[in-house]
Amino acid sequence: MDTAIVITDLLNTLSGPPVVEIIRKASLPSPSEVPPSLRGAAIAASGIQLREPRPVGFPLLFTRDMQLIESAVAFLHEHAVQRAHTSDTLRTYSEILYDWFETLERNGVEWSDADAADLVAYRNRMLQETSPHTRRSYSVQTINHRVRGVLRFYEWAVRSGWLRSSTLVGRLNDFRVARRPRIARSGTSSCFASLQACRAH
Repeated sequence: MDTAIVITDLLNTLSGPPVVEIIRKASLPSPSEVPPSLRGAAIAASGIQLREPRPVGFPLLFTRDMQLIESAVAFLHEHAVQRAHTSDTLRTYSEILYDWFETLERNGVEWSDADAADLVAYRNRMLQETSPHTRRSYSVQTINHRVRGVLRFYEWAVRSGWLRSSTLVGRLNDFRVARRPRIARSGTSSCFASLQACRAH
């Protein structure tokens, strides 16, 4: 993790207390901004040259216990620094991973053990609930974009050696939603409505 002061990004997108937090890297303080006892360390830190420094504002994801989610941060680092993707792309991926890891942690699922059932439940939750940002239903485009982002993360994790294998690899088109399911009319069984919601799997 970079030697830097960090600031908390207040991103409580789900109901209840946050389970995963995004903390963004901030600039190192100047020696004059720290207590006298720490000025020597601040001077030394300012002279350290990092091989691939993360930019100010880079998102660092932490669990509820403030454990760094290293795989997610490594994925974001590769896209931000090595691939030089735009800040908008980085923000999109960080939001996708935040939401995904938040969902996994709330359900007690290790990210390395996640499978198709977990991804279908994640996708269907977006079909059934409204966005905490807009208070409106998720668009099909947004749902598909988030699901593809999760799948790309697992493709990368296996390719980069974070995982030996994953049942989510090679399935970029398997979870696509063609259109939002119709709301069941009065008298239509809830079972049929559930089948409609899962049709794209």
